[in-house]
Amino acid sequence: MSKDLERELAERAVRQHGIFTLADVRQVGLAPSWHRNRLVAGRIVVVRDLAYRFAGAPLDWRGEVLAAAWAGGSRGRASHRSSAALFGLKGGCTDTIEITCKRWRRARYDDLVIHETKAFDPVDATEVDGIPCTTVARTLLDLGAVLSSAQVEYALDDALRRNLVTLDELRALLRRVGRRGRNGTGVMRKLLETRTPGRPAESVPERRMVRMLARLGLPEPILQCEVWHEGRFVARVDAAYPQWQIAIEYESYEFHGTAAVDRDAARTNALRRAGWSYVPVTNADVKAGCVDVAATIRAIRDDLFRSGFGVADA
Repeated sequence: MSKDLERELAERAVRQHGIFTLADVRQVGLAPSWHRNRLVAGRIVVVRDLAYRFAGAPLDWRGEVLAAAWAGGSRGRASHRSSAALFGLKGGCTDTIEITCKRWRRARYDDLVIHETKAFDPVDATEVDGIPCTTVARTLLDLGAVLSSAQVEYALDDALRRNLVTLDELRALLRRVGRRGRNGTGVMRKLLETRTPGRPAESVPERRMVRMLARLGLPEPILQCEVWHEGRFVARVDAAYPQWQIAIEYESYEFHGTAAVDRDAARTNALRRAGWSYVPVTNADVKAGCVDVAATIRAIRDDLFRSGFGVADA
């Protein structure tokens, strides 16, 4: 009978990423003395406060995160870079474990980063694979406390591209919890205030390109911009300055592939027939800070200005 109950507990542990609690022990019907005897015998081992595993049973990163969240109490949640990793977001990290909880009263662990807060709304909590964690919106906001603005923007692009969050959800979160001084809110507020129209960047190099052009004094281009001519759709380009009819494309076999590059050639010709200038950007350009790219854009813009087309506003 005891072996059957142990098997049931082991199956439950598998569903919980390799770990179980004393509550699980009671719920399957094992005696209170069972866990003490198995600990002494080395049959089970402590993972963290409140969490155990069977000796020899595999324990992956998700099991470690779940154990840490349990140790944080009823409001313990994976957060920041750990939550980002659970969602598969840019900036996620599995090297350390980060949790947010009301108060950490237990032993300190070198591999844990603890964020204590008394102000945590249940609406900001969710689960991924049975692991309590912060929502995508709250995770993005919290990343501003531990990552650079650029890294948070890469994660934001990633989440928007995958429809994991909306800008309206992030704005609502800021209105609710974004008081002055709260870690992360300043980064997110600035990203939302300065965000240009259009879809999110398709890749990190594209976002870096936009940031570099802005640093060089150009306005931020519109990302994933649709080009129309005489009522007909021409193309969607990585970035564009519609006011100057300049299309910018990040050219990389890594992101586009050979077949797509061939299609890009036909698209480039269509853009030029529609009166648009085409500016390619390579990985080498990005590594060089896009200085030559910015110079090319300015030259095209200035030629248009001299010919009486539009106004040079940067």
